[in-house]
Amino acid sequence: FYIPKNVTYLNVATLGPMPKFALESSVNEWKLLESNPCELYDWDDIPPPRESRLDMVRKKAAFMLGVDDVNELALVQSTTYAFHMIAQGLVSSGYLLRGNEQWVLTTNMEHPGGLSAWKHQVKSGFLSGIDYVTIPAPANSEESITQLFDAALRSKPKGHYKIVSVSHVLTTTGMIMPIRSIASLAHQHGALLVVDGAQSTGSVIGLNLATSGADAYTISGHKGLLGPTGSGFLYVQSKIKKYIQPGMLDDGYSGYEHSGGTAPLQTILGLGYSIDFIEAAGGLNEVAKHGQQLAIHTQKGLLRLSKKFPGLIMLSPPPHNQLNSHGMLSSIVSVAMPPNVGVKDVIENLKDEQGRFVVKLLSSHGGVFNNALRVSYHMYNSLNDVNRFLLSLEASLEELGCDTSTE
Repeated sequence: FYIPKNVTYLNVATLGPMPKFALESSVNEWKLLESNPCELYDWDDIPPPRESRLDMVRKKAAFMLGVDDVNELALVQSTTYAFHMIAQGLVSSGYLLRGNEQWVLTTNMEHPGGLSAWKHQVKSGFLSGIDYVTIPAPANSEESITQLFDAALRSKPKGHYKIVSVSHVLTTTGMIMPIRSIASLAHQHGALLVVDGAQSTGSVIGLNLATSGADAYTISGHKGLLGPTGSGFLYVQSKIKKYIQPGMLDDGYSGYEHSGGTAPLQTILGLGYSIDFIEAAGGLNEVAKHGQQLAIHTQKGLLRLSKKFPGLIMLSPPPHNQLNSHGMLSSIVSVAMPPNVGVKDVIENLKDEQGRFVVKLLSSHGGVFNNALRVSYHMYNSLNDVNRFLLSLEASLEELGCDTSTE
């Protein structure tokens, strides 16, 4: 990785650094492309059984993500872009009709990018509005979250909610949502389940889109997959395609279709090289297991610090007894700072003799998140990184005069 030695990078949930191998391979592909663009982009001259290199990346991703039919997986620029494709596709198919009473049910913890697609359709008149399930921070159990969705769906007549839209892993707290249970409830009440999977790769053990229960699922390329920005995937179940018909996929889901236009070859191939790198390192499951182990260690350290600084509040859910796909804790941990210190000052002071720490300032969700920070882990992080971060956080709170009283 190109991460400088004096930087401890704990923020893959915002942007994942590309491995040197993937970045340099992508740059070489770009140079080759610019040396003879038509030869590499002349799709009509690729005879069978030779296939588009873009579709080779789709096949790699399908295998990694548990997608049985590669024609359910399309290349996209980002999860936000994919959400707008889904929303536009629901309108094009007639699933959403202007003037009908039809709502989206989501949570108060969603990323603004995912919400923007539904807000646009409200503004356009194809959705009546958006209702929000309030997710506690921290949440205590999967069952309690499922009950919240059950109550919300039961509070309205069947068909009132046309779409249930949730993140698989909450960007705020790192909680792994029980999407299979939510999918079952959504389908019982006549709604489609659309999942924001931006944070799921490298955070969820046993990630499998085909068995997730999601009708549509979006994947970011530039986070846990360690790919370049401007890359990602949209998964739509074959049986659901009749409801989701975005214009850009009119001609199909392959790497190049006339309806979708020319894709950035060097970017998509760069994502493919990042996927190769992760697979060579053991695959997404190993990355997620490693990240969850670091997250558990982080939580233990933060709980110890909270005894010294009572205002320090854990926002992420408690870890499961065993590392598996049914636990709530991912590779992401969020914590609110004591009220008498500002999180920006805390982050500015996060440094030690080896350099500085890069973490995420949480502020876009209001309330307790206005004074909170988030750390997120990947394969390049170590237990030593966690221990150093905890020591640096403790030193920062002490330097800022954080209240240690229990009264």
